[in-house]
Amino acid sequence: MERNGREVVTDALDEATLRGGPIEVLVERYVDTAIAAEEAIEHGRVTRHNRLSDRVRAIGKALKARAPDGREALLRLLSHPDPKVRSFATFDCREIVPGGPQTPPVI
Repeated sequence: MERNGREVVTDALDEATLRGGPIEVLVERYVDTAIAAEEAIEHGRVTRHNRLSDRVRAIGKALKARAPDGREALLRLLSHPDPKVRSFATFDCREIVPGGPQTPPVI
């Protein structure tokens, strides 16, 4: 479905896509869903925002599980032109970038 020239994110995201879909499709869904989640919160639709945010996290998890290509695709989202996408990607990349929470502190 399209609205204003952009695809409207639906609630359907099947497990087959998460597990075996092309990385490019997962990245596209990540971007579309991240933008839709932030638009939902801007319109006071908290429940929808939470549901879409959970979906972004699931897609991010699927990308991280498909190392190295999926992780590289997720890291590229850190430089996406939309700040909403970069915000989600920053959260999802925290475990795979040097200095992330799994890295022991330097004493």
